Amino acid sequence: MKRKRFQPVATIPQAFSYAWESQASQYPPFGPAGISLFEPGGEFEGAHCLLWRDDRGILRGILNYYSRAFPPHEEAGGCNVWVDPGHKGQGIATALVEEAMRLWDIDLSKQRFTPQGAAFAKAFLRKQASRQ
Repeated sequence: MKRKRFQPVATIPQAFSYAWESQASQYPPFGPAGISLFEPGGEFEGAHCLLWRDDRGILRGILNYYSRAFPPHEEAGGCNVWVDPGHKGQGIATALVEEAMRLWDIDLSKQRFTPQGAAFAKAFLRKQASRQ
């Protein structure tokens, strides 16, 4: 059977993506090691945040999933991921995406990606297919 080629719905310019520091500053810098769920509530009801912290409890990864639209920036079903630049390539994004897909109905082919994010998604889907 021929595998379907991954084609993201849209690629956003790298310059448009938000820097790690701008995102990490929105959350407590320390907490329990591993993945935890942060639900902001209030005007952000419908935004669900998975936080990945190292064994010292330092925030190293963030995944935001939007169960409703946040116009003009986010559509319902969208998600985005950030990893501390000094900790990329350690499986943090993979762990966050796997947990998010366990919790929510996420279709990677309908996300917007930076070029680096699209490369991650292709590799992630390849690994998932090889496990089946």
